[in-house]
Amino acid sequence: MRDDFFKLRFIAAIAATLFTVPGTPIRAADFKPDVKYAQVGDVKLAYYTRGEGRPLVMINGFVSTMSP
Repeated sequence: MRDDFFKLRFIAAIAATLFTVPGTPIRAADFKPDVKYAQVGDVKLAYYTRGEGRPLVMINGFVSTMSP
């Protein structure tokens, strides 16, 4: 029974590999952000939008950048 389970998993993994259509990978070097700015009180915030789907806000900490 256990051997059948592993055989089935192996076959499923091979099938997933064979029948998956590879897309064009997106590389960070291909992304050129259109940086925009928002004035919030005394602070000038830089931001850009990228991708699709639900919004995700990433807040950088000390000594970090927003480079892709």
